[in-house]
Amino acid sequence: MCKIVLHSSSIKMSIHGIIKYMTTLIREKTKLDCSAVNIVYKSKNGLYRGFVQPYDITYEDETKEKVLSVLKDMTVQYENGLKRYNNPSHLATVPLSDEEDREKWNDISPSLMQQLVTKHFSVSTPDYYAEAKLPA
Repeated sequence: MCKIVLHSSSIKMSIHGIIKYMTTLIREKTKLDCSAVNIVYKSKNGLYRGFVQPYDITYEDETKEKVLSVLKDMTVQYENGLKRYNNPSHLATVPLSDEEDREKWNDISPSLMQQLVTKHFSVSTPDYYAEAKLPA
């Protein structure tokens, strides 16, 4: 199950609102069948930038393909480390540390979460590319 901060499909929510929304999803047994989501976008500095939600793994390079490839490799290694240490909660869900990543996540999360809930595990738009990592 993906542990991803969720937003309403029409408005950005406060932390309290997010927790309330997540509680509703849990109560209704809404499940996201992924362990993480890789997001790649064109950064303000001209490079492609990517991050992995919910781990705050990041990488930048000149091509979207290179960023996605490195993020996938880093995510596998990170998740192996989580398993090795019994999935410590403080490492299993890490807030995004980069401001530009947070802004991007806040902008895309409503529509992206809708796509993930409806089992669309890769999303390509002119603004970003996202790909869910399905459990092994």
